[in-house]
Amino acid sequence: MSVCLIRPKKLYQYLIFTSVTHSGAAFSASNLGTIRSGAIVAGTWTAMMKTGLSGYISKLKEIHKTTLYLREGVKQNPDLKLFGPNNSYNMVCFDTPGLNPISVSLKMKEQNHWKLSECQLPNVLHLLISESNYKMGDKFLKDIKEAIAEVRAKSNIKISSYQTLYGATTIVTDKAIQVQIFNIVIDCCFETTLKRAKMGMDA
Repeated sequence: MSVCLIRPKKLYQYLIFTSVTHSGAAFSASNLGTIRSGAIVAGTWTAMMKTGLSGYISKLKEIHKTTLYLREGVKQNPDLKLFGPNNSYNMVCFDTPGLNPISVSLKMKEQNHWKLSECQLPNVLHLLISESNYKMGDKFLKDIKEAIAEVRAKSNIKISSYQTLYGATTIVTDKAIQVQIFNIVIDCCFETTLKRAKMGMDA
């Protein structure tokens, strides 16, 4: 494990990595852009050793089968628009035309504990199919249909702080200002008191 201590604080701004054009989502990280935890590599290796090659291939086939099934289900839903080629083994990407996709995503999480990934450029959602959910294809299609109906029925849905921050990249078009906003947010995350965080925002 490595620990990097910085003083004075103004040098910290040069360590922060922020991307407002990443297709996954605008994001800011408190370290260099290419740093990844070694725990991810160790965990992957351990899982592969336990599963074995034959087990991996067996699970992959089931995951891909569900992926194709969900893609077809999304195509058949008039409230959804499918994105991406048909060669992804474990991902389904789609839009919710006429509705805020983040509202739909949050409703899916709130009601049914689905974790969808929000993307930008364009604003779409995607679901990763894995061993934890590949047997739940029918449930997902049912849940997404109900979530869309609820979001459409409640036009006065309260906007969350997450949506506010995420939507900032579509309202504020100046990339330099976007970077500043995200840098302030991540800086506040590491402040030890509310007073110090507000001082950082005022600055």
